[in-house]
Amino acid sequence: MKLSNELEQQRIAALHEYAIDYGLREKQFDEITKLAAIVCDKPIALITFLDEKTQWIKSDTGFSATCTDRELAFCNKTIQGEDILEIENAEADDQFNTNPFVTGEPFIRFYAGAPITTPEGLQIGSLCVIDTKPGKLTLQQREALTTLSHSVIRLLELKKRQRELIEEKQKAEEAGKAKASFLSTMSHEIRTPLNGISGIAHLLMEEEHLPHQAEYIRTLKFSANHLMAIVNDILDFSKIEAGGISIEHIPFDLEELLSEIKNANLLRAQDKQIKLKLKRDDELPKYVTGDPVRLSQILNNLVNNAVKFTDCGEVTMDAQVEQLDSTRVQVRFSVTDTGIGIPKEKQKNLFEQFCQIDSSVTRRYGGTGLGLAITKRLLELQGSTIHVKSEVGLGSEFSFVLSFEIPERVQMSNRKPAAFTDENNSFEGATILLAEDNEANTLIAKKFVSNWGAKIIHVTNGKDAVEQVQKRHFDLVLMDLQMPVMDGYEATQLIRQAGYSPFELPVIALTASAISTEREQALEVGMNDLITKPFSPIELHTKLKKYLYQHTLR
Repeated sequence: MKLSNELEQQRIAALHEYAIDYGLREKQFDEITKLAAIVCDKPIALITFLDEKTQWIKSDTGFSATCTDRELAFCNKTIQGEDILEIENAEADDQFNTNPFVTGEPFIRFYAGAPITTPEGLQIGSLCVIDTKPGKLTLQQREALTTLSHSVIRLLELKKRQRELIEEKQKAEEAGKAKASFLSTMSHEIRTPLNGISGIAHLLMEEEHLPHQAEYIRTLKFSANHLMAIVNDILDFSKIEAGGISIEHIPFDLEELLSEIKNANLLRAQDKQIKLKLKRDDELPKYVTGDPVRLSQILNNLVNNAVKFTDCGEVTMDAQVEQLDSTRVQVRFSVTDTGIGIPKEKQKNLFEQFCQIDSSVTRRYGGTGLGLAITKRLLELQGSTIHVKSEVGLGSEFSFVLSFEIPERVQMSNRKPAAFTDENNSFEGATILLAEDNEANTLIAKKFVSNWGAKIIHVTNGKDAVEQVQKRHFDLVLMDLQMPVMDGYEATQLIRQAGYSPFELPVIALTASAISTEREQALEVGMNDLITKPFSPIELHTKLKKYLYQHTLR
């Protein structure tokens, strides 16, 4: 009996799906043929698969051929049925007595083959035992041969699934790379013009303008900042979802960080005529070891939300010591407001992505609904949890606890040079090299730096930046990462290879991308730090002060 064309096509398709490498010896298959030969007490055992014209021998015991013509194969008959095909004496069987494997080597007399059947019921091959003398299997041997044939198909299914998982992993990795590339590109494309808008708006606010223009300028700056907040939320959430966020452990000034967060949100609070307070426990250490960037992000999210949803009253940021010893401190951070409050039934879903209290809140206050989801994930990465207490109309309190190591006192220094203290913002006497190809970004950076008294030299690509460093003395380099001719990565590598150490010549990267790998790559090539565009004047001044100060100590 021959298989119908349709069934044969299905069978061949099923066989190809397993992508069997017939030339590769695999221990798992060899163990099955050895076991079949032992259990059935036969000198030869084979695992075979049949395609359109060929019988392929995947594994063998007592046999040396790798393939045979399908029409000559005993297994060709096996796949035409569902049960074991047993030939007790092939020499006396009219179907096989003229077969060249019966009349010649290996002089087959006994054959028993169990079909290898897919989960869909398609026979793609066989597990067979062969002898050069007539014989017969016992009932137990037949059951064992059938069971072992099932093991073959389970092994094939497992390998198929492993291959699918590898392919899925590769596709996921490729998709992840594509996503990261897309996010990097979009981040750069969106942030670059936003840097121009935000920076120009800031400069216009500082310079003389007509009274009626003040409102336009504030609206322009607010709109740019609002759009940037949305972009940042989307990029941050994508990075967290992709596992692209790692937690740092570095010493930092906790008191200064808390003050900076208050100052960063103070203007908006004042515009709404609400109070913004900062409370600190007297026992709170000045310096701790942890991740200042993520802590700032968390607290900024919470304070920003509190100010946004409070129309009258006050917002309070509080840091209280819960446990303290000579090496560690546990701090409870809380942000409390007198704002609109959150209904009880909405609180459990508050930290899910894209969650807002309701559509009217979204229309009135805006936002992506990602800020609290990001906050929750960042705290989970640090082994902490965020808690909320709230009543409608009475305000809300968000709190969390983080544990920090306390660095040795000798590792921290309170020294500040007179020229670069908070009381004196001048960088008089410093010479800074700016490598930036975008005209708007160049205008903004030059204006800020010049206002702070530093001399600035500008080039438009990395090659010119390397040449300038070799020609004259600079106290610091502001290096854009994406430039024509030579990018900032290669330029910084060449500067470091020329013998300029990070302490001798600080290099701060300027980038419109927010992808974590870009920061890692920047640090790997020898850059000291990174500023993401659009940069605020406060952030730029803080970074310049930090590295120009270090430079003066050499």
